[in-house]
Amino acid sequence: MAIERNADGVAESRSGARMRTLPEQIADDLGVAIADGTYFFCNGPSTAEIYTAYGVSRGPVREAIRMLAQRGLAVFYPRRGAFVLELSLDGVVDIFNTRAVLLGLAARYFATMAPPAAHARLAEALEILRALGEAEDCDPIEFAFENGRAVRIISLNCGSESLHQLLSTQVEA
Repeated sequence: MAIERNADGVAESRSGARMRTLPEQIADDLGVAIADGTYFFCNGPSTAEIYTAYGVSRGPVREAIRMLAQRGLAVFYPRRGAFVLELSLDGVVDIFNTRAVLLGLAARYFATMAPPAAHARLAEALEILRALGEAEDCDPIEFAFENGRAVRIISLNCGSESLHQLLSTQVEA
């Protein structure tokens, strides 16, 4: 698979999909498992199982757990380990409401500050989302991925590095 950089400097495959780092892939997999209730980890052997399952060293796993903590799915205590936070409906709603406010502000900045090329990329991403949403057999994972792509376009081109950083921790959640 050939890897190229898009106009935003983000690594992409030839199909236009953003290339995720190994820690992002691990965090995404674990995040899905946490959200659907099939995975609970704490300090000790459970994190070692992650190293083994992914065939990686501790570094990428630690970074993935830190990403989960930034997303509100886990808490990491140095020298004690990582613990999954119990997800409640109120907690999930709070995460989405926070993300909506941040994204609304980023969209406002994007509308006034982003270059025309970024507007064109966003229009393309939104057209893909519209088509997926109208499809009877829409794959929710593909829809979520494309939604994340549109958010990244807005985030990277909103003109606010701090807002971009805040959204970056929320987008992959």
